[in-house]
Amino acid sequence: MKHTSAEILAYAHTLVHSKWREKNSPGPFCALFVRHVFQHCGINLPVARQPSDWQFSRSLPQGEGFANSLAGSEIGEKIPTVDLLQPGDIVLWRGTIPTISSQLISHVGIYAGHGKAYDRGSDGVEFRSINTFAHFVEGRRPSALQGSGAAGAVQANPSKVSKIAFEHGKLSCKLHGHAVTSMILGANGHGNVLVNDRISHAASFLVEMQGQDGRWHKGYSHDGRCTLIGMSSVRCAVKNGALEVHIDKTTEVKPRSLVITLVEK
Repeated sequence: MKHTSAEILAYAHTLVHSKWREKNSPGPFCALFVRHVFQHCGINLPVARQPSDWQFSRSLPQGEGFANSLAGSEIGEKIPTVDLLQPGDIVLWRGTIPTISSQLISHVGIYAGHGKAYDRGSDGVEFRSINTFAHFVEGRRPSALQGSGAAGAVQANPSKVSKIAFEHGKLSCKLHGHAVTSMILGANGHGNVLVNDRISHAASFLVEMQGQDGRWHKGYSHDGRCTLIGMSSVRCAVKNGALEVHIDKTTEVKPRSLVITLVEK
């Protein structure tokens, strides 16, 4: 059974700012946090038998609590560069612990998109830039993970895809694959996805929006319901080249960037 990145990210977000740690663990290992999130969503990640830093780490202790345990072919496809990462990928860094060799993979998190990742740091679970750590090693795309949201939409039949995008100051709007001048996409507080204010039986739905204050607002759908992060409802309307965004039905948010992608069944 394939699972979606939406499930992974939605659960990881619920742990942000918490002091999560694995029971009976001698430390708040970052790898155990990643394993816990995936396991909670039905994916048991294996342990790499010969991780990417093997030439530097083979004489050292190995196991599921170490970051490099997630850097192997048993986990999934290797993602060699940051620009190829997709939401739900595992992301790995080296040189994050001054007391060990800078060649060892020493930290791991879950990529959330737009240069952000969830990770278990020394102060708790964080949602922060992947550039917080200077030495990116690689990403891993778990074999049991199925793309969702915008990633899944790339492979969808264009006649099923509706999209509002405001990126780099440019606004575009498509309904069922065709450019239009007016459209409304959003989700209400009951978990329903809406097209032109009518309930849609969406196969997938993804909203990623950054306000002028830098705050991110996200939404994902799985199992026919939409989970919104940082908002109880969202309504984005394009009318003749103008964009209106309302969150929680009462607060207007001016986006710095916005992509909403909906794929209908």
